[in-house]
Amino acid sequence: MKHFAIQLFIAPLRLAVLFSVSAAALAQSYPARPVTLVVAYAPGGLGDALARTIAERLTVSLKQPVLVENKPGATGAIATKFVAKANPDGYTLLLGQTGEMAINTAVMKDAGYDPVKDFKAVALVGDSPLALVAPPTAPFATVREIAQFAGKGNVTSYASSGTATPSGPFWRPPPAASRTAWSARTAAPS
Repeated sequence: MKHFAIQLFIAPLRLAVLFSVSAAALAQSYPARPVTLVVAYAPGGLGDALARTIAERLTVSLKQPVLVENKPGATGAIATKFVAKANPDGYTLLLGQTGEMAINTAVMKDAGYDPVKDFKAVALVGDSPLALVAPPTAPFATVREIAQFAGKGNVTSYASSGTATPSGPFWRPPPAASRTAWSARTAAPS
């Protein structure tokens, strides 16, 4: 594999529909009224498009409207906290992903929710692989070689969609390395 200039590392970005619910609430005939599907990203992006597709299909199968409500900000923590604090009756769902369910609680002092205690996974609705890539002319082909290259004082640049996203904490060059981070806009603006 040394002859490849690009080394791929797949880190699945798991999207799941989650909600806070009590058993008593679901004992009644569910749903008896419209359901809200909260998405943690701005309208027009991939998360929003996925939420709208899911909402259309759920509307047909549940025979009740499923409304998409966008609550972008704080790398998904605003929407996630909103759903965690909602009445646990199953009428407020969250289209959550790795950032909200795993990374935020590790990088934020207080995200305002506990992904284990406040949510129940309902369905895995998608997988999105991430790749670490470099130009074919790069003097490295593995993560170890990148770290060694950066550790020798070479300037490195990388793009990330944020610190609380799967691509954010993935690349951490040695502290002595000189690096430039580029914030990549990966979804519609908030």
